[in-house]
Amino acid sequence: MILLFAATVFLPLKIASAFDFISQNIYGSFLDHDAYFAGGYGRYAGIRMPDGSSTPSLALSFIVPEYFIPGERIRIGVAWHTDAPTPCYATLKPNFLSVARFGKEHIPNASASSGLEPEDGLDTLYAASENTTGLKIYEISSPDGVTSLKPFHVISFGLFRAPENPSDTCAGTLTIQGIGLLFGD
Repeated sequence: MILLFAATVFLPLKIASAFDFISQNIYGSFLDHDAYFAGGYGRYAGIRMPDGSSTPSLALSFIVPEYFIPGERIRIGVAWHTDAPTPCYATLKPNFLSVARFGKEHIPNASASSGLEPEDGLDTLYAASENTTGLKIYEISSPDGVTSLKPFHVISFGLFRAPENPSDTCAGTLTIQGIGLLFGD
């Protein structure tokens, strides 16, 4: 009697889902002007952007993952809060977006922040109460509006607070608690 059997081999394979999330290390950001890192717990930890006359800013870069499907959405989610004691608005505006491609020139920008837009179209964040976490989503697209974003493209972006802007009514410090990348729909 001869026994035959089939063996099934499972190979690890990453398939892009309808939605994928990659957390970023905010402490790997470049900070400028009065922005600074704070450690600790709860409301203290993160990138701190104080109210005042300067324009605190951050810059961060990432590489688009290999499983990204051209044409899908790329978004940045920013978790934030403010220590202002009363309800107020803070600004967190796109500063720049740069896309580098291996073996090719950078994708040209129509303006400094082309390709980085707040999903709701507003540069303001509403803080209903002190130290309550909010989420702001920014959509990334090709800065020239034509070239498709692809796996392994290097995307660098910047955000800044404009406390001197009349839209920024928060007398407190804006704290960015975390940043994540969202791929897909």
